Amino acid sequence: MKKVIIKMKFFRFKIFALLVIGILVGFLVFFTVCSPKYDKLLPFGSSLFKDGVARIQKNNKVGLIDKNYKQTVLLEFDMIYTFYNHKAVAKKNSKFGLIDTKGNTLIPFIYDNLVYLGDLCVATKNKKQGLISLKNEILLDFKYDKIQRLGKTHLKLISKDKVGLASLDGKLILMPVLDDITEFGNTNFFKIKRKNKYYLAKKSNGHIISFGYKHLWYLKGENLSKYSNDGKLWGLLDENAKELSPAMYSQIDSFYHVGNTDLYISQVKKDGKYGLIGVNGQKIAKAIYDNIQNIYFHNFGYFFILRKGKKAILINEKGKKGKKFSNFEKLKDFNTRLALMAIKTNGKYKVFDTNANQVLKREFEDFKNNYTKNKKALIKENGTWKLIDIKKDKDIISLDFDDVRMGDKYIFVSKNKKWGLVDFSGKLIIEPTYNSFYLNDKILYARKNSKAGLIDLKENIILPFKYDGITILSKDYAMIKKDKIWQHINLNTKKITENIKFESYKILSSSPNIFGYSLSKEKPSYIEIFNENLGTAIINIKGKIIVPFGTFTPTKLKNAFLVYDFKRAKIGFYGLDGKLIEPIIYDSNISSYGWFYNDGVYLIKNVNKWYLKDIKTGKIILESK
Repeated sequence: MKKVIIKMKFFRFKIFALLVIGILVGFLVFFTVCSPKYDKLLPFGSSLFKDGVARIQKNNKVGLIDKNYKQTVLLEFDMIYTFYNHKAVAKKNSKFGLIDTKGNTLIPFIYDNLVYLGDLCVATKNKKQGLISLKNEILLDFKYDKIQRLGKTHLKLISKDKVGLASLDGKLILMPVLDDITEFGNTNFFKIKRKNKYYLAKKSNGHIISFGYKHLWYLKGENLSKYSNDGKLWGLLDENAKELSPAMYSQIDSFYHVGNTDLYISQVKKDGKYGLIGVNGQKIAKAIYDNIQNIYFHNFGYFFILRKGKKAILINEKGKKGKKFSNFEKLKDFNTRLALMAIKTNGKYKVFDTNANQVLKREFEDFKNNYTKNKKALIKENGTWKLIDIKKDKDIISLDFDDVRMGDKYIFVSKNKKWGLVDFSGKLIIEPTYNSFYLNDKILYARKNSKAGLIDLKENIILPFKYDGITILSKDYAMIKKDKIWQHINLNTKKITENIKFESYKILSSSPNIFGYSLSKEKPSYIEIFNENLGTAIINIKGKIIVPFGTFTPTKLKNAFLVYDFKRAKIGFYGLDGKLIEPIIYDSNISSYGWFYNDGVYLIKNVNKWYLKDIKTGKIILESK
């Protein structure tokens, strides 16, 4: 009976021991398999994952993990390169092959190098290159020094400094007997070189369709080209390499599209004179002019003035001749939105449209270009500035001022070098008493007695005229400068943020214009400020410190600020709301560590150990051994 009891106790002990061992083994498996420790992660540029997998490295061997951070491919490769269409070139035992995202071998590891081209691969064997399929079938023998991609559909074959051509499916088109082959713009031809002459050859079969030229250049526009046999005189070829113009021009510029038409125009030069030609080589303007000027208006096209001595002629974009001028002086943009221009002759301006029709019957000595949406103009006629209605060609008001400037709703006026404001009815809104004047919505930036201040349209003082400079950040906030020191101020409460003082600053996003132009209110701005004693800091437009002062260089990322302390060579992260994400204690090799990836994670390194963390929670996802 005692023996039976002893045996039972021993049996129970044995089961208990096996259970303990099983639990220990389970923990061991869990920590070695379920929570693996790797030497490093190898991101794909700014993304950790590509085609659903990420690269891991341990003991100089590379494997793959999925988006659940579970290892899916063994650590058996020397390197796995970037995935395309769920396939990647990999290196194993110093040989190259092709694998998929599950680690399956698609092309065996028998090559000295491998370049994946989509449906084919360029492989290297015994220092020679050939073309193989994804089934490892040889399409081009291994006899070329180099095979390079040529455009989207062809391959350049290089052998003994000579060049040939093949299609992407491995069909040999031209043996390597040429000096060079290159793409030729957007045409269906290749430009080939042989015995110091250039030819055009069809992409489909390599057939040469042009004569040999010493110089051959693609012209942007309608797939045309220019040729020359002496480098001095140029001719024109069409898209089929047929001659449009003999070699007679010393200059043929690229063709540019003319507005909403089907026309393309080029400026040419012959015997020192300039002209215009079309895509068929037709002469739009003979090469007899000393100078050609043009103005382009979006959605309207080009407007040309052809000058010969003091004489000039105005033509539209179709070459139709318009007005002639005997004492031409100047061509200027009159109204961009209405596609109007001003031509000055005999000291007076006249206004024309793009059809060479004179829009305003009057002549005047000066004007201000109108970039606003209103259809008005400021002209100086008989010594007096006037606001006129362009379409009606009628005066609206006369302005008895020395200078004027057009605004969206108001006119800035100057008298005795002082500026004020007038509305379009002629009503004086603000007397011209300020040295300078700029309007931001309803806030006016002004200077008086060399000091800057802010006022509203009723001349109520928002900020007194005692500052050396003011930067308007929004309708509620600004930065003020006094005695070489900048500070942040709330325009509503007039409260100055006392703990923020700096000598210089830089706007990092949604840049406001220093002297009062409008600011996008949808996106908050961040300002990098510098204090000689405290270093650099980041604030938002409300004056909140996002990154405190320190000896660092900040970089604004998509969802955080990366902070590099250049004295300690360490990095850290702050959120856009000012929350500290990671203290500035990590190694600064941000080419591999310390960067935010597009997958909602970031990688940091400290004392030769890296951590992959979730951006939102800061939780460690992976870490190195």
